[in-house]
Amino acid sequence: SWSMLLVGTSPRHGTSNVPINAPVRILFSDPLPGTVNPAFLSVVGSVSGTRSGSLSLENNGTTLVFEPTIPWVAGETVTVHVDAAVHRQDGEALDANADGSGGVSGVDDYEFQFVVAP
Repeated sequence: SWSMLLVGTSPRHGTSNVPINAPVRILFSDPLPGTVNPAFLSVVGSVSGTRSGSLSLENNGTTLVFEPTIPWVAGETVTVHVDAAVHRQDGEALDANADGSGGVSGVDDYEFQFVVAP
């Protein structure tokens, strides 16, 4: 079977001046199940620490949206970590490095960062 790929993020990796209320969107090549395990996503602010928020799906399940419970802290760097265990509807796990083998911990995890506007 073909692999499930992570095809984009918003904000993109390395983006600065991100609004303090901006949600995080992670775009996948295939739809995710209707309910996504929150453990598959870690969001940490350099000032505010580990962040809680709500998860939802958009675009027929291909976009995972994280809305932080409270706004980001001005100027902080936010690190988003997507676990390799996240999977599409048929159970095929994330193949973040696109080598044809998905769900390998430490290999198929995906991480990106952005900087909140000062």
